[in-house]
Amino acid sequence: MGGYKLKSFSCPICDSEEFTIISESSEGFKWGVCKQCGLTAPQIKGYIKYCDYFISMRFHASIAALSQSIPTIVLGYSEKFDYLYKFLELNTKYVLKYEDINLNYLNEIFNSLISEDNIIKTTLKKNIFKFQNMALNNGLIVKKEIANNE
Repeated sequence: MGGYKLKSFSCPICDSEEFTIISESSEGFKWGVCKQCGLTAPQIKGYIKYCDYFISMRFHASIAALSQSIPTIVLGYSEKFDYLYKFLELNTKYVLKYEDINLNYLNEIFNSLISEDNIIKTTLKKNIFKFQNMALNNGLIVKKEIANNE
């Protein structure tokens, strides 16, 4: 197997970085169960699907919500959230910067999210395939690079 390894990945629920590996693909991709909360990624995504709205600080949890057409507010720490929202043609006003967050502003943005619920869901349903295709293509590129470096 190649020398590729994620340096840091944390559970979107409890933020733990400790996982028990339960499966591994021939390409070296690993799936695990979080040692702290005991959930797998599909289980976490399964819980998220029951949300009408989602507020997240974690990138992969945000993707799990958005991929299920759940209107999401992100408490962002990185430009990647802005890129994701622009890529999906969503309003970046739902990506909040830490320095801008206060209870009144969060309440205002949440009320806006509720009022634009149908627009956001329609936009997500229309554009999520672009994100899925990009992820698939990136996976194929990684697989090719691993094969070239073995």
